[in-house]
Amino acid sequence: PDEKYFKGHLPCEVDQSNSAFQHIALMMGNEELQIESNMYGDEYRDLYIGVADAIDIDGAGPQETRKIVKKVAVPWSYGASNRTCGDALRDYRDENPDKAPYLNTLDDDHVMALAIRVVNRLRTRFRPCVDYSDRVKRAVSRIREAGHEVVSWDTPFGFIIHQRVHRTRRE
Repeated sequence: PDEKYFKGHLPCEVDQSNSAFQHIALMMGNEELQIESNMYGDEYRDLYIGVADAIDIDGAGPQETRKIVKKVAVPWSYGASNRTCGDALRDYRDENPDKAPYLNTLDDDHVMALAIRVVNRLRTRFRPCVDYSDRVKRAVSRIREAGHEVVSWDTPFGFIIHQRVHRTRRE
């Protein structure tokens, strides 16, 4: 009433586990992915360990294998290319030599090959994420074909977002 206060609607940062997977699960209406990414259910699931258990990496212990999967899965879940996922894994190796003994035995080409192996497993295991990414790519293509360079939308908080359509390098 005294105009000292106002009601705001700003988003707050919250650290969530597997948040990109959770958002995709909701947008795609995929109950299995919702459970896998801890949106509900009676038990906690570690999405990264689930993938790491399916990838046999001779010489890497379970914790390093989980970290390898996570370092690839996070950028991948947001739509990153194989190259970007490989770069994330290489950067982790270079910045954390004491935490990545197995990765330290690999040269850059082998790190990239490992990242692609993890991406292929993610693509197989999380098909709703692949389908979502394909839908986004088709939408961007339609925008480009229409001659637009900007995508705009309203957020649930009432903000209007304008995102320039970026081009990526071919792999």
